Amino acid sequence: MLISEYGCYWGRIPALGELLGNERIPDHYYGPSSISDNVFRKVRRLMEIHILIHENQDRIRSVMKRGDVASRQLRKELEWVSKALAQTAQMFANESEQVEQIAGQ
Repeated sequence: MLISEYGCYWGRIPALGELLGNERIPDHYYGPSSISDNVFRKVRRLMEIHILIHENQDRIRSVMKRGDVASRQLRKELEWVSKALAQTAQMFANESEQVEQIAGQ
């Protein structure tokens, strides 16, 4: 890791950086191959999709008002994104609890 990357990665948590900075993330978090989807790509992609939805909400609302097949499909897809965001939030909440438990020991 480059020094500038290291600072971004561990800058606010230097004691953890000292302890864990040279550790590797286990391969199973990356999927079985380099083209496999993995947790990192999924979260990033979901956040990018959310940003695009947020930045284009007027356009989306305009399509939704039409009440046609495209708007119904759009509604289903927005609901899917909403559920995916909620599941991701729950995943982070669970991970947060685990870190709190480690800190409390």
